[in-house]
Amino acid sequence: YFTSWQTGKGTIWRISVEGGEPTQVISDLSFDPAISPDGRLLAYSASGITWVVPVDGGEPIKPKYGGSQWTPDGQALTGLIMGWDNVLNVWARPLDGRDPKQLTNFKSNGVLNYAWSRDGKQLAVTRGGTSYSNVVLISDLK
Repeated sequence: YFTSWQTGKGTIWRISVEGGEPTQVISDLSFDPAISPDGRLLAYSASGITWVVPVDGGEPIKPKYGGSQWTPDGQALTGLIMGWDNVLNVWARPLDGRDPKQLTNFKSNGVLNYAWSRDGKQLAVTRGGTSYSNVVLISDLK
């Protein structure tokens, strides 16, 4: 599964690992395809929302889920969510509708990226430092 721009907009396609012709899976503007660990579901981003559909096609199973990275057991999608403290942490949103669960609880220098270990027992994270920005207006350029 991959994102292609051959139709003039980003859409999700698939191609066999043996090769052959790619086929379009999602025709709407879509990105970041992620296959569930059991290979039955596809999560993808569209319009700022993560959608979950069967890989064989069909209607979305669970729309509007945050994050597009599967938990190792395939029971939830994970993503980075910024709390009221302006710190990004990893959260899991179960597919069965249960409440989201916070997986990391950093109070500062939140998570920039993360990955599960192959056995699904550990979560590796990279964390950010403090950054500052200035807004500057430059006028009368010649």
